[in-house]
Amino acid sequence: MSSPLVCADDYGLAPGVDRAIRELVADRRLDATSVMTVFDDFDSEIAALLAAGGACRIGLHFTLTDYRPLGPMKKFSRSGRLPSMARLLMRAYARQVDGREIAAELERQFDRLATALGRKPDFIDGHKHVQVLPIVRDVVLTLARRHNVPVRMIELPVGIAKGALPQQGKATMLGWMGRRLAAEAGDQALNRGFLGVRSFSPSESYRALFRRWLAVAPPGSLIMCHPGIPDETLAARDCVTTTRAGEFAYLAGPGYLADRAEYAAKRGA
Repeated sequence: MSSPLVCADDYGLAPGVDRAIRELVADRRLDATSVMTVFDDFDSEIAALLAAGGACRIGLHFTLTDYRPLGPMKKFSRSGRLPSMARLLMRAYARQVDGREIAAELERQFDRLATALGRKPDFIDGHKHVQVLPIVRDVVLTLARRHNVPVRMIELPVGIAKGALPQQGKATMLGWMGRRLAAEAGDQALNRGFLGVRSFSPSESYRALFRRWLAVAPPGSLIMCHPGIPDETLAARDCVTTTRAGEFAYLAGPGYLADRAEYAAKRGA
């Protein structure tokens, strides 16, 4: 991988998100997308993605927060609904989650996507980066090694200058959280260097943000993005809504192609 991998998260979250990602995939604007498998319309939405064509890696967006799991999790999800991210963080770092339950749910989500694809997913990452959390990361790496599937890392590229990135404090904290996964993943790492962390403020120019990420993105790194067309389903399921439209507009437009071409020319890719 000579240029950074551009990966759209959250396919499956809502019809407008899925439609936007499919358009970008069909136009060969994305290198990858990661798929949530926990919603009732998964079968029709993944079929539509496969019909969109385009050369795009498809990974599992392992989901452990906010929604209903695919199967029973009597300890982890007593109410039948997965915990909030804040609650999951506390429980994971206190090592108060049952790895067997996490492993069983990962198997269910992985198998659902693999069955729909007719092959194993191209990689595994996590909704809200849950793949890096204590106990969860062990479960994810175990399954990834068994199936020989890479896992997404969330560490910053090496040598990033102070102030070079938007939301650099947040990105650095995520990288700190992901350091153990990066240390243990070895050849199972999908990427080395992770970019795309932002505040999701509507006032931000997404093109300006993306150009800052490209300016420091080494070969082999990954830039996550969250394009979408806001709709009622998205508003009911997620707090990030309007900024998805801005990301979609940039990724679908000429500026994105020009910016990637400029990156390739500078890097000699």
